[in-house]
Amino acid sequence: MAVIRKLRELNDVIEQLNVPFQRAGNDTREAFELLTTEEMNFVLAETDRCLDLRYYLENYHCIRDENGNFRTLFPWWDHQEIVYEAMVEEFEDNGECRMIVLKPRQTGLTTWTSAAMFHRTIFNPHTYTMLVAQDPERSANMFNMCKNAYDALPWWLRPESQYQTKGDAIVFQRKDEMQRLVDPGLGSTIQCSHAQKSSGVAIGRTIKNAHFSEVSRWPSADVFHADINPSMNARDTFAIMESTGYGRNGLMYEWWQGSVEGDTGWRALFIPVYKVKKYYLPLKGKLTLTDEEEKFTARVRKEEKFEIPDGFWAFRRRGVKQARRGNGKAGYLESYPITAMEAFQSSGLCAFDRDRLEHQSIANVCKPLWAGDITLASDNVTPQPNLHEVADDEVLPKRKGATPGDRLHVWKMPEPGQIYYVAVDSALGVPDGDYSVCQVLRVGMANEPDEQVAEWWGHRAPGQYARVCAALGFWYNGAEISVEYQQQGITVGDKLKDDIDYPALYRPQHKDRIGSTMGVHLHWLTTVKTRDGIIGTLNEGLIEDSIIIRSQDLIDECIDFASMNGGGRFEGQDNHDDGVMAFMIALYCARETQQFLKASPATTQVRAKGDINHYGVFDEYGRQRGMYDTKAQAEKVAAPFKGWRVEPILVCKANTLYSPIFDGNGAESELRFKHSMPSTAIVPDVVMPYRNSIQAAQQGLSVGGDPDWG
Repeated sequence: MAVIRKLRELNDVIEQLNVPFQRAGNDTREAFELLTTEEMNFVLAETDRCLDLRYYLENYHCIRDENGNFRTLFPWWDHQEIVYEAMVEEFEDNGECRMIVLKPRQTGLTTWTSAAMFHRTIFNPHTYTMLVAQDPERSANMFNMCKNAYDALPWWLRPESQYQTKGDAIVFQRKDEMQRLVDPGLGSTIQCSHAQKSSGVAIGRTIKNAHFSEVSRWPSADVFHADINPSMNARDTFAIMESTGYGRNGLMYEWWQGSVEGDTGWRALFIPVYKVKKYYLPLKGKLTLTDEEEKFTARVRKEEKFEIPDGFWAFRRRGVKQARRGNGKAGYLESYPITAMEAFQSSGLCAFDRDRLEHQSIANVCKPLWAGDITLASDNVTPQPNLHEVADDEVLPKRKGATPGDRLHVWKMPEPGQIYYVAVDSALGVPDGDYSVCQVLRVGMANEPDEQVAEWWGHRAPGQYARVCAALGFWYNGAEISVEYQQQGITVGDKLKDDIDYPALYRPQHKDRIGSTMGVHLHWLTTVKTRDGIIGTLNEGLIEDSIIIRSQDLIDECIDFASMNGGGRFEGQDNHDDGVMAFMIALYCARETQQFLKASPATTQVRAKGDINHYGVFDEYGRQRGMYDTKAQAEKVAAPFKGWRVEPILVCKANTLYSPIFDGNGAESELRFKHSMPSTAIVPDVVMPYRNSIQAAQQGLSVGGDPDWG
């Protein structure tokens, strides 16, 4: 039988070696005795070569093609090479390979993986291999692939099998009971099963090799957690879980997320559809890419060193267009994903526009340029960032629960003259609990979008976490900080206000009140009313394309921020929502307190020229000792004192107790700009008497003298 192999000449040799096998009446033992020395040397050498997986699959492992003909797995597709390289790395680094592969449809990975499991079974004694499909029909299909591969092996390469159960198992042992007493044979087994079995899968056996196919379609995770996983305790385990995505729940999504976050001990490997050449369309001319396609292509070129061909974008455009006709875009993206996010489409009613989240993921999400951590010096003023530059091909550890050194991701460093905003979501800081997240936005001028520039995400005790938040605020030009003042956030907010004395803390506005809009309290409080406001602000920003999101973690949380009962509370579904809450608060508060930046192009021009800057004088302890209209004035004041410095201060409409509020009669503004009062001195006990004096002067009344307000 002529088989399509990498080495075509093997067919002639195999045919020649079949002659002694036929002369021996298909008896393997007698056939070996009939081989010449040259033939035996060839058999031994070829068997030794087959210990190499690639050589075996390309020359001996047969499958039936669509025409029913036998052929080996040659040539390998590019995405199969990716899985093979990852497998080799895992064995070299860890002595075992446990891998979960997220893939597009019809990539041939199920066939390739089953073949790799078969190879490891027949070339390793006392090996128990389990293949598990989603249902009985596909389990039978996997068994037939193994049986066909076994039957197509040359007689001299085929291990003796004691028996083959119908559609279930192949046991490689001596058939003769008496011979088994002396020489039991290979002693290995391939067992095929399916996820619909309620129990009894792999109980009592140590699984050395395991292939779990189309796991997203498994009806339950029970069979894996209760029966299979406890049996996978061999030191050199080889296990691959592979599937397309199908919703953001179930075993595949759960195990993928856990593997990405480093909780399972399995390697997460995503195969994007643009790396599967069968999904390219031929083009007659040059395809003009959209802005979104160009940005994503550039990102992949930079981070993955892979050039997405125009033919792929032609395939994707046609597929999305067809899917929209049948209202099936979500199913199309799950089947042909370009990001892991696309492979898992959310369940329930998402709080945000899914198409715009998809746009953010494709056009704006990217790896940070720097990663590390940040601390606050003992003076409670000086930020101490400790960052390293992220290489294009560097694989960053998952930040959720990460150790110190990789919890801060930075896309843009602080720039002079820019206004930033920081929002804080707090947790207990215990490893198994919720995450503390700090989001940093650059506030756009006029029509510029607001851009995510940094993100801290991890576990830290509330008191220490407050110092992280303050360090980020000071680093980003003294940005205003808004703390969600609930549970552990109360500790964080109090530390920022009292212990650190951070000078720019959010002060709520009461938009539903006539007259004064300033609250008398600090920090952000999420209520039924304010929750709807921050959700609406983020959704509006997505739809209007007035925000730029860089973090894939944040996009993932946005997707899972949904309502499961059609009108119920929006919250994270099978996922945390700490990151999205912090980002929504940052965006809402920034747009509330920095409205003047959005006022008009003229404002933008003034800000760009620096005309609204004042200059602060700070002593050696970081305390502000005065503010002046010109840099020369400030430097003259600071010059006689060692360690004093001058820094520009960008006047902003920050809603804090320590900043000008720009109220109707200008009391706070006058105290700061006319009398050069330090910002930390502008408190209600000072503002109220000064405001009364202004009102009295306007009415021609005396208030008992003119104190020195400076």
